[in-house]
Amino acid sequence: MATSDEHPLREIQPEWLRPFFSIIVLRCTATNKKRAISQLLNFLKAPARRPGKELPVIVADGLVAEGKMLPCRVDGFIYRQDCRPSWANPQFELVDTKHSLALALTHNEFVAVYCDNYLKSRLQRWLSRPPIPPFVRVPPEVFQGALLQGEARGLWLQGTHTRRTTRPDTKNLSGQRLQDALNPLEDGSFAFSSARASLPAAGSRQALTGSIGTTPRNALIWGRATNDFDEFVEMTIEALRLLEETIEGGAELVRPFPILAVQSYNLSEVHGAFDLATTPADELSSSLGAYDELIDAAQLLERALIEVRGQRDSANFSVDVGLDGVHCGTLQAVVRLESGAVRVRFGFQNEPTSLPEVRKILDALQYSEQLVRIYYESGHMIDGRSIFQSQVQQHAFHHWQWADFTGYEIAREKPIGSSPAEIHSKVGLAGDVSLFGWIVNTFSSGWLTCDDGPGEIADFVHIDNDGTLSLIHVKAAKSSAWSRRIAVGPYEIVASQAIKNLINLNPSRLRDRLESPPTPRPATWVEGVRVDSREDLLDALNCRSPRDKARVVIVQPHLSKVRYQRAGGTSPMEDIFRLNLLETLLNSVRGSVTSQGAELVVIASEH
Repeated sequence: MATSDEHPLREIQPEWLRPFFSIIVLRCTATNKKRAISQLLNFLKAPARRPGKELPVIVADGLVAEGKMLPCRVDGFIYRQDCRPSWANPQFELVDTKHSLALALTHNEFVAVYCDNYLKSRLQRWLSRPPIPPFVRVPPEVFQGALLQGEARGLWLQGTHTRRTTRPDTKNLSGQRLQDALNPLEDGSFAFSSARASLPAAGSRQALTGSIGTTPRNALIWGRATNDFDEFVEMTIEALRLLEETIEGGAELVRPFPILAVQSYNLSEVHGAFDLATTPADELSSSLGAYDELIDAAQLLERALIEVRGQRDSANFSVDVGLDGVHCGTLQAVVRLESGAVRVRFGFQNEPTSLPEVRKILDALQYSEQLVRIYYESGHMIDGRSIFQSQVQQHAFHHWQWADFTGYEIAREKPIGSSPAEIHSKVGLAGDVSLFGWIVNTFSSGWLTCDDGPGEIADFVHIDNDGTLSLIHVKAAKSSAWSRRIAVGPYEIVASQAIKNLINLNPSRLRDRLESPPTPRPATWVEGVRVDSREDLLDALNCRSPRDKARVVIVQPHLSKVRYQRAGGTSPMEDIFRLNLLETLLNSVRGSVTSQGAELVVIASEH
């Protein structure tokens, strides 16, 4: 920043000031604290040109302390910024002038910085980039222990799940005691970025009270507008003392909201990769930045066989891969933390048995940052950018059904066809050994129609003779091998599709959708006999009572009853963790289904 040429610099008069209480708290690591503070102030004053704005000009520097006993050292300056209005054309000679205040208040080894959002952003970057300055952020767990012990009044949550259209990226909650409002199934995949909690008066702390907010990873505390500079200083000193007491008393808090995931920055704690889940292609959209190559990669990974083999002492892992249930080779994944962000790089481990297929999967995995989540026995999850430690629930899912798929290929979802019309024409015919063929033979009573195709209601819609309506979603197992492991990914894809289509449980909407099939002659059966149209099924739908049962049925035979039973006994810990993760997912889905007056049934394999 430049200094003012128009007038000599003045010192700041405390009576001019009544800042909003918002500070970044740093700890000085230098032995010469005075020199470190000067370095900090010089950085904040350094010129930095911004588009459409003139260089800022310092108009006041230093604080008048005469006749005023300040409880700490206070440094600061005021700068002026001239800029063109954002709505104005460059040739429109109109200038907005803004004055901003920057302060540094020092208490023992702590420094509280007050400044505008632009300088806050610069300061955060300065703290993270080499050469490392003589300051560090106070650790997040200190802020959490000091400020988030009371009733939470505001929560700003960010999703740790892969970005998708069926789940929000963020949530903002406000209310009273929000700890009690969090849902372990709905909110367990979110981590809090900021929180606001009630802080009662205690002992010598009288100014820093009420609803106080913090963004721990940015070392930020905020509160309310102050009445004058004295109140601002008092709140700041009480905040610094509270942080100091928290450290000295060992009262740091790692998980202020145990239900939520916690972001981690320590890759050394991450080990034992056991599963890799991908985002379904139909959950990507242009609004989420999807593009053709990304969607193609997602579609290929949905078909891919992916079996993860982790390392006991590392976040790195191997992946046995293939297409359509056939193993084709092995890839190696190397996980690194670079500049605060996670990077996962995939490459060949050994000579593949089928190079073209493995190359396709490897190319798709280059989009891992947008498409992939990796789960670890250590309780961590890596989403391609960040590390999160989630609280996995240990509640059983009680709505499994075990089916015998003998004579059917569980790794084949539907008959092979180049169009919906061709697929519909082959479903249920002699020789159809796909899961679609199994559905036709299993749901042979009542009325059944296939709706497979773009914008489908479900893969099948079934109305039983007792009026029970079932929306049936089918997904092939990733492998048909008897040794296939418990995996979350195969169920996550079909579960997301089921949730997305819950709206079709509404009878009038369902009727409208069934009257517009994906192909002129949708595959339809009455009492197991194929018919030419859906007329009888629509009549049956019209005759249903609002009291008749409704179900969402997921058919995914990747999990076998043998594996399930072992995981409840002497199975390795990684299988138990996989099953807990899978049943947490299904319990969450069931919560959404039951809220619509239906029940969830998941059909897996007897063998």
